[in-house]
Amino acid sequence: PTAPKRTLLALIIGSVRTSQPTTSNLRKLLYTQCTAEPEACQWHKTAHSCSGVVNATKEMLQLRQAKFCPAPPGDSITRKSLFDSLVAGGVAVFFSKA
Repeated sequence: PTAPKRTLLALIIGSVRTSQPTTSNLRKLLYTQCTAEPEACQWHKTAHSCSGVVNATKEMLQLRQAKFCPAPPGDSITRKSLFDSLVAGGVAVFFSKA
């Protein structure tokens, strides 16, 4: 089998806000930058909950088209979208305080 053609530079899956003010600020900034360049970056907004994305076939197919999968911090250390990104073969991008 051949690898999927990755036509999208970045795809972010998640909500724009979290219960943590500092992570919400970063997410808002990333959302503004990402939506300003829709040909290169897409943000798939999900509800703010810990239930994950149910029946995520569409999202997994989108992840397979993305080269990079930014994983901004959320409410918890582990995020479903991070694991989905890795399974889809994208390069996960982590954020940390310097």
